[in-house]
Amino acid sequence: MIYADTSFIAKLYWKESDTSKALGILKKHKPPFIWTDFHALELSNAISLRIFRNELSHEQSQLIFDQIEQDLKLNILFYQSADWEIVLKTAKEISQKNTSFLGTRSLDILHLACAASLKNGVFLTFDERQLQLAKKMGFKTC
Repeated sequence: MIYADTSFIAKLYWKESDTSKALGILKKHKPPFIWTDFHALELSNAISLRIFRNELSHEQSQLIFDQIEQDLKLNILFYQSADWEIVLKTAKEISQKNTSFLGTRSLDILHLACAASLKNGVFLTFDERQLQLAKKMGFKTC
């Protein structure tokens, strides 16, 4: 299975600058994508922020949530529960070893720690620093 950070997954549900690139990557890396509570939180918050900025209506956001539910039923998104004690411990170690020279952000590190704890070999992101760290950690990337 594939672990994609939330910003990658979001591009599949609404148009952003890299949406066409994300769709192209889907030709190489077929679903299912791992879906965690962390993804659910981040995507829900991103949708709410888009409503706040008048970039989405409540009706449009409901359509996105409905599509996510459908994708979970179809196993396009595959729910996995992470052990957050392990994720946070791993994230702290990753941060201590890498942030001072890569400049990675906490949430990006949490995604990588989560992917590592779930033993996923493919990690998808459009964030350059997160991508560098994913490669350093041994993930296959695009």
